Amino acid sequence: MACFDAIRIWTLVLVATIASQVVGQEPSEDSAVGKIVVAESLPQIIVVPQNDPEDKTEYARMISKQADELADQVEQTNSTTTKCDIYLAAANLILAKEMESQCARLGLGLSDNESADEDRLIRDAFQRADNFLEKATSLREKAAGQDSTSEGWLLHSEKRLSIVDTFAGAMREALLGENNPESVSSARRAASKLAILLEEDDEQVVAAATFWYALLRSRDKDVSVALSTLPLALADVKRKELPFAFYSRLLRCRLMARQGAYASALAILTRMEERSETWFARDKNIEKALRAIAAVQFGIIKSWQNHLVGPDKRSQRDWCSRRIQQLSKDRFPEGKGMVYRFSPAIPIVMSPDDVRREPQDEAGEQAPPVAPKTAAEDS
Repeated sequence: MACFDAIRIWTLVLVATIASQVVGQEPSEDSAVGKIVVAESLPQIIVVPQNDPEDKTEYARMISKQADELADQVEQTNSTTTKCDIYLAAANLILAKEMESQCARLGLGLSDNESADEDRLIRDAFQRADNFLEKATSLREKAAGQDSTSEGWLLHSEKRLSIVDTFAGAMREALLGENNPESVSSARRAASKLAILLEEDDEQVVAAATFWYALLRSRDKDVSVALSTLPLALADVKRKELPFAFYSRLLRCRLMARQGAYASALAILTRMEERSETWFARDKNIEKALRAIAAVQFGIIKSWQNHLVGPDKRSQRDWCSRRIQQLSKDRFPEGKGMVYRFSPAIPIVMSPDDVRREPQDEAGEQAPPVAPKTAAEDS
């Protein structure tokens, strides 16, 4: 522990020294955001399970198949309410899992030029989710006119549909709207719809809304609104708030660096490494969390390095290069590694298991199991 403290202090002293050389410099539009272009010198950062390293769409296609199989189960029940829940669960699954890879890379600040196949899959996923949500909404309206439908189900289904639909709009804007000429204003509109979810009584919904709201508002030139929304990076993390609370803290550090506070951001990330031992003490995700922190550090150090211009800054640039090399060696000794997953990408308010627990359908028969289980979380 003493050795770790000494390394941490040495790192903080060095970053503070370099910071004194760049104070007052105006961050550039590209480098200060904390995004990095994955170069050969950096390790391969894996964000979702994959059997084929060359196939970035493998995991998404698997989830897509599960969602479609789930939706197909509407043919096995006569219950309007169960059909509604099946379609809602299918839409929820698509949004929470199918685009996990893109959402994770967005959350970590990793620039990634999507292939035509990936872009097509993203747009197709949103289209299918919208279709399922429309069907669920129509079935809910039908159920509202049936005497056998309970008031409790109507209230819960309305709330769940609203939550999933709101997150769908936020995700669509975050993943597809950045190249829009009016991206800032469109992001603000999407964020404003999320604001109501910040007042919910569900801790995971609030944590997710906080992350997506801040991410959308980070398109503002002034990121003060985004920063004021995010939790303090070293505040305690509740398990119910994961993965959103962890990614929100990483986003906070990225936005601090965007304001030019590179040293502070790196120092806080170093402290987050220590806190991760507590935050993830009950599971096997500590190493993956440390890799996620390292991924953000790569981006911040690269951005910082880009500001160190001129022959008199060569020693500081060299320090940045050595720091990246050390992080790569410590966190990615095999040249690649999986980070803490951004899973689910939005809260799952209606899962296949929730549908299985529905009471008897209108025909008087128990509603059948509606889908295979989703892929087990990588732990």
